[in-house]
Amino acid sequence: MSNTLVVHTGDEVPLVDVNVIPVKIGYNGPANVNSHFTPSKHGSDAQYKACFHGRQLVGEEKCIKDYDAYVFHRSETLIRRVDGDDGDEYSDHIVDHQTVNTYSSVAKVNKYIVYGHDSLSSDVNWNKVGEWIAPMDGLFVDDDHDYDKADLFDVRELNDECIQYSEGEAAADDDEYSEGQAAAVDDEYSEGEAADDDDADSEETDSDMEHVPLEPQSYLITIGNGRTETDKIKTRKVNRTKRLAIHNMGMIAYLVMAWKRNQLIQSKRVLKVLKRLVPKLLMADHIKPFKKLLVAPKNPQDSNADTRLIYILKYLIKWFQLNYQVDSNGLRVLGYVPDSSGPDSSDPKDFFPPPPKTRIGSVSDFLRVIKRFKHNRDTGSLIFTGILRALGFEARMVFSVPLLSPSSTAGSTQPKNDLQLLRTNKDNDLLYPYFWTEVVNPLNPNEILVLEPICFHEQHKQLLRNRRITGSTYSFRKDMDYIDFFNPCQRNPLNIMPPSQYVASIDSKGLILDVSPRYMTDVAYRYFGRLDLRSDTGRSTLLFQTVLRRLNGGVVYNEWDNKELDTLRNIAFANLTLPKSLSGLRRNPNIVTKQTLRYNEALRDKSRSLTKIKLKDGYKVKVYLGKQVLYGRTEYQWKLLARSVRPDQIEHPIKSKNNLSRTIKRKKLDGLLSPLYNFEQTCPYIKQEVCNGKIPRNQYGNIEIFNSVMIPTDCTWVKWTYVERILGSYNKKKKENATNPLIEYVPVVVGFDFKSKPGHAIPIRHGVLVLSTQLFLVKHIWFSGKLMIDRHNIRLKKMNSLNHWRTLLSQIRIKKRLDLQYGTIQQWQH
Repeated sequence: MSNTLVVHTGDEVPLVDVNVIPVKIGYNGPANVNSHFTPSKHGSDAQYKACFHGRQLVGEEKCIKDYDAYVFHRSETLIRRVDGDDGDEYSDHIVDHQTVNTYSSVAKVNKYIVYGHDSLSSDVNWNKVGEWIAPMDGLFVDDDHDYDKADLFDVRELNDECIQYSEGEAAADDDEYSEGQAAAVDDEYSEGEAADDDDADSEETDSDMEHVPLEPQSYLITIGNGRTETDKIKTRKVNRTKRLAIHNMGMIAYLVMAWKRNQLIQSKRVLKVLKRLVPKLLMADHIKPFKKLLVAPKNPQDSNADTRLIYILKYLIKWFQLNYQVDSNGLRVLGYVPDSSGPDSSDPKDFFPPPPKTRIGSVSDFLRVIKRFKHNRDTGSLIFTGILRALGFEARMVFSVPLLSPSSTAGSTQPKNDLQLLRTNKDNDLLYPYFWTEVVNPLNPNEILVLEPICFHEQHKQLLRNRRITGSTYSFRKDMDYIDFFNPCQRNPLNIMPPSQYVASIDSKGLILDVSPRYMTDVAYRYFGRLDLRSDTGRSTLLFQTVLRRLNGGVVYNEWDNKELDTLRNIAFANLTLPKSLSGLRRNPNIVTKQTLRYNEALRDKSRSLTKIKLKDGYKVKVYLGKQVLYGRTEYQWKLLARSVRPDQIEHPIKSKNNLSRTIKRKKLDGLLSPLYNFEQTCPYIKQEVCNGKIPRNQYGNIEIFNSVMIPTDCTWVKWTYVERILGSYNKKKKENATNPLIEYVPVVVGFDFKSKPGHAIPIRHGVLVLSTQLFLVKHIWFSGKLMIDRHNIRLKKMNSLNHWRTLLSQIRIKKRLDLQYGTIQQWQH
């Protein structure tokens, strides 16, 4: 037998009061001890008095000095012992089974009260705890204190002595004391104490020292955090919810902030001031001649014009680097801020950089920053973009949205700020920018120039030429139109920034485009016809696209914008990273294989695979792009969405799946397959027709309507109160007297209830369907019936009121008769 001792320390276990009473209790389980066992302190000798089932108890408090005591709960586990050193539990050479006792701490104790009958007891073993602690003072020493060798115990001899003492003395505890003190502990702690009683039953007297083995049983002592697996799951769910909320709210806030900053740049006052900053020599010798060349070009594609353009941009970058000063910190989103409510929490202000000297909230604030020509790196990129716009270039502000992945683990935590280091570095420890600039080549609109004048020091990164629009599709490879050094590289040991999530560009007219494929890989899923809203990436992309559409509400896309979006989509499809394991394939939102398809997914006919990849186990699989996946639904599911399967597609489902057995009747149909149909195989709901004055209905006499478009022609859906009851009563009377025609109606089912009666589908009815030709007659009948029902309800209320009055008067008469015969309560009290 082996034992595992798990000790949870600190605030992870509750601090409890222990009462040891000299009685035997034939119960071991939860008990409300605090409400029924209430000891009180009496006298100057600090004695406690209490009663237990009418017996007087007198107790004395015992304190545990310099040590922590714990209450343990024991659980047994049966494991298999195998033969061999490999330790394989599935081996055929099983020797025997072994019982493992696990003792987990459930409460912490620093004092306890020992009771006796009518007087203090001196024979209880609990009074001898101090005698056991005394020799332990020599076993555990302080590392910070200098001890002489002669002052220390011989650890081996002391260990043997402690073993003899603990094994011999502890085994001699009486049942009445061990079970009594266990029952006095609240709830689950009683189970932990009483678990040791089974071992004490077999020994009624003290054991002989010579018969106690010197070798103790093996113990594995673990200092844990005291949280059960359920608590860990709940904590993970709470943290995940917080991360999702921060991710979603941060996305909206950052995009609105960038949109507002772009409006500041586009202000006429700002552009006028920025234009004055440009050196006059550059304006006279290069910029003005270049503009004249654009107005009346002899040959726009002349290399001289292109050389002049590159010279202007490089000159501006160099001039900006020499004159603009970074004197404060900008965005620093490096991880999630720790929870301020935890035990090791810190002030949230310690995780945010100090604010800049000048806050930008209006055009006047921005003009003051431009006049000083000092601020953080992010503001410098905005000023540089504004200068290019002031000079007449079609410049865009590019923003890498600093979002954190909602699936990040606890390792992605915002580090505490070293204020002295931040004031010195000024964000130089961030190797990648949050803002940079794109300029459409005025000589060739098919080309775009990427500029970054502050963060990067390599010249090839400060100005890069890239194709903006291409007319051809891309092959599956890393294409030249992809720029890889703006996305923080996680393989760089000096990088502390998380990878980019979204990259957006904002032009002078306020149009925001998602240019992530130009700077990121593995974003092809954003351009599929259908987003996977079951995943975090799909829901996040939907929110991002929704915010862009909202901010672009009044902006018109031109021909060049649409061509650029097509190019970005092709780039996204070309730049993919293939995983090397089947689990990685399942998590990848861009590609699929036949092995990773879900129950309602199927590949299109004649789908072409991108390539074949070899997994770690040597198995080769074909990889397909995610846009080639079809998503199917059953005919009933399409009916819930007010759509019908086209008649010519009934015999051509994309896939079949097993029935979902939610009712007893459906369970009897196990083995039958339900066909699935794609959206392309459906059409708007095909309405049913009224035939020979009869409204269509199902085999149960109802009609299922989940949307107003499903109402049959020449019919009206009536949702008045009691209409089904009134029309049913009317038809029943007219069958006896056939002078007037019957009302043709069908109850409407709008859904099913599976919870009120498990194993059954209870239809939820709401109104009836009547012929449009009988609608006027139905209104008259319903109005008359409703009046009768209201009168009947009023009559019932009056009768109930009279019954209540009758009961009250009867009780008053009974009370009066009892008072006259036996007297009132006040008379009996006196």
